[in-house]
Amino acid sequence: MGLLSSLLAACTGASGQWSRQTPTVHQLDSVAHVTLPQEVKAQPAATVRTPDYLKYDFEKPYKSHINGTSSVAEELSITLFAPDYPRERFDTDVADGGIFLYGRPPGPGTAGEDGLRWLVQEYTYERHPVLEPSWRIRLDHRERGLVIVWRGFKKQYTLEQARANLTALVQQIVVTGNLSTDFATRRSWPTDGWHKPYETNLRVATAVLAEKEFALASTDSISRKGKWRFIVDNERPQQLHIIHELATIALPESPFRTTEKITYYKFQQARWYQDNQGMESELLPPSAQRALAVEFTDQKKIYFFLMTPVDLWKAYPSEVEFASHVRAILRRTESEHTRMLRDGFIAGDAEP
Repeated sequence: MGLLSSLLAACTGASGQWSRQTPTVHQLDSVAHVTLPQEVKAQPAATVRTPDYLKYDFEKPYKSHINGTSSVAEELSITLFAPDYPRERFDTDVADGGIFLYGRPPGPGTAGEDGLRWLVQEYTYERHPVLEPSWRIRLDHRERGLVIVWRGFKKQYTLEQARANLTALVQQIVVTGNLSTDFATRRSWPTDGWHKPYETNLRVATAVLAEKEFALASTDSISRKGKWRFIVDNERPQQLHIIHELATIALPESPFRTTEKITYYKFQQARWYQDNQGMESELLPPSAQRALAVEFTDQKKIYFFLMTPVDLWKAYPSEVEFASHVRAILRRTESEHTRMLRDGFIAGDAEP
């Protein structure tokens, strides 16, 4: 038994070192590339491209189960921020959790060598029938505008191995393109001069909502009336999120598929998780998501919404045209709500 234990420990040690695994190079659009172990697979459908950051997700599959689900041994996200993204805001995003970690704000982490900051959490991965103690590690490099979040099973990695792998990974993310030019292609606003359009658009949107006796609260606070929710976020660009409650159903025992552009929230892995199944419905930024999640009272149910963002930094041709745009969204949302409740929005037996 002593020899067998030694052999198992040796195998685990080798498998826990990424440098000893077969490497694969992944292109991150046209701006960078990264080298990862071959078994860690890119998840291109989950890629997020915004005017301020690019987020790329990867997974290492674990097992498929007879209940129709699959579990994941490792999860990895790599986020690259625009060079002109304010670093004070970057610090706030990291400390607050932002797009990286959910739940309570985790804080800024602990400074390490070479400009890296580390946050190490112990976490239990749960996807029936898998229940595995795990490491969840976030590290960031402020100067490079880089954030990495990784989760893996404790039985496959020691903390020292995980830290060594991620330290090496930072050097294996190589920027090959012009980040500033790439981010500029997704921006609706100039670097300077967006303040005036924002003030005008906010005033006009407030007036249009007042026509229906809706009101806007302060930034990052939700206004509620009936099935309507409105919130102005504090992102770049700032957006007015027009949200309409669609339905609430009991959590299905098996996976389900949506057939419409809707956003839903379900309680998973100790947090409220938002998803649109790639249907191009809006996903709220973290601060707005947390504000909305306050009203989710039953962890055994799924909450469905229609959501439309309105860019408040964009310079529209006229106030009249912008007002018409907001009114059209309100009318369309009401019409879509009626149609989806009539025709359905979920495939299979989970339909309400």
